[in-house]
Amino acid sequence: MKKTFKILLSTLCLCPLLLCACQSNEYYKITAISSSSALGSVSGYSTDKVLEGSTITLTARENYPYTNPLIGWVKDNEYLVKIAGIKENATDTTLSLTASEDTSGKYTAVFAEDLSSMMYAYVSQTSFAIDDVTLEKADYSYELSYAIMSAGSDSFLPFEDEIGEDINTNILYFGGLGQSYVFKFKVEISLSINGTDGTTKIVETITNSNLISKDNFLDSLDFEFDADGSNAKFSLSLAKFSTQLKDFLQAIPAEE
Repeated sequence: MKKTFKILLSTLCLCPLLLCACQSNEYYKITAISSSSALGSVSGYSTDKVLEGSTITLTARENYPYTNPLIGWVKDNEYLVKIAGIKENATDTTLSLTASEDTSGKYTAVFAEDLSSMMYAYVSQTSFAIDDVTLEKADYSYELSYAIMSAGSDSFLPFEDEIGEDINTNILYFGGLGQSYVFKFKVEISLSINGTDGTTKIVETITNSNLISKDNFLDSLDFEFDADGSNAKFSLSLAKFSTQLKDFLQAIPAEE
């Protein structure tokens, strides 16, 4: 009986150790760079992977805070994660992250450059108009996609979010390290018309023929097409990153 009790007690004592041994800790890497080494630098990132749950604080150093301040932080050249705010009459240059699968990746501290050489842009506005009284109240929806032509493919990639509501996934990165990406856009519009014989749907696909690059930047694009005999136009506005990006985000209505 005593022997059995000792074995049971030993097993109970070993259970926490066995449980800890079975749990595998995950490690993630968070790196950071500056959009321009001449304008600023970044510190605080991890050179090796760190344990999940660890706090990493990235700090940007502005070489010219009055003329070329920090605009914000971009993750993996695709997601805008933070706009540089104002803290105690100075730019808030830090970004704190908790290491995880979602936060792992490369972050870029984007400093204000001359707009002719800005590496990042975003879709700032879209609009749709049609020149026909009978179609003015028609319901419509659209899908916007883009292709990176210099990447060797013209396969179009969709924007994930509604334009104007969240620019996190509406970022265009014109490349670096000797590369210059060239973009082409495509719009697919589904137009619902309420006629006397029921509802008709017209789907139009319009591709923009003007290629947009860092050196050939167009801040607006118009896609004109014929919808059931009526002139229609889809307009797309682009903007490069600048200190006014904060004003643009503040103008977006908050979700209820």
